[in-house]
Amino acid sequence: ANTKRDSSQQAFALAA
Repeated sequence: ANTKRDSSQQAFALAA
């Protein structure tokens, strides 16, 4: 899904 919550988790995963 492309929700705000998913975006937040995706950004965190990319930063990790």
